Amino acid sequence: MNQTDRSRISGRRCDCGYLATGTPPARLCFDCGDRALADWVAEEKSVLGPLPGYAVEVAEIIRDAAKNQAAAIKKRSNEPFAEAARERSQAARRLSRVRRAHRRELDGVSLDRWQAAAALLGSDPRELFRKESKRFVKRGLGAAQLTALGADAMQIVVKTAQEKRR
Repeated sequence: MNQTDRSRISGRRCDCGYLATGTPPARLCFDCGDRALADWVAEEKSVLGPLPGYAVEVAEIIRDAAKNQAAAIKKRSNEPFAEAARERSQAARRLSRVRRAHRRELDGVSLDRWQAAAALLGSDPRELFRKESKRFVKRGLGAAQLTALGADAMQIVVKTAQEKRR
């Protein structure tokens, strides 16, 4: 039984070959892109675990960004997704301030795996994830969760558009 058969049996799909080889292709498939984002978020949460003060501030920023993003999408606008992106960008600026405030705590923490997970998202087939992960990673911890909010925004916009058609 080869790696492709094992991944298919375990319920994990992969059309790009990354799951079988472990070598990232120029473009990941959508399933591997989703897994890469989930892995980045999980790695971020594990890094934030031993930093309770930092983690609380990041969680507050993400919670506020999610609330503001949902409100921006629901208000009447020609470009609801752009409004949501603006809310995420504002949250990213707040992440930078928090990162600078907790600079001493971060000195003893290795972010190598977190940055490698972020770099893998640079091969995602969706332009949103590629661009936002590259932009937000510079802002520090919280970037993965903020990028994941972009996926939430996409779903909300599609759902809202479908409801308006009815």
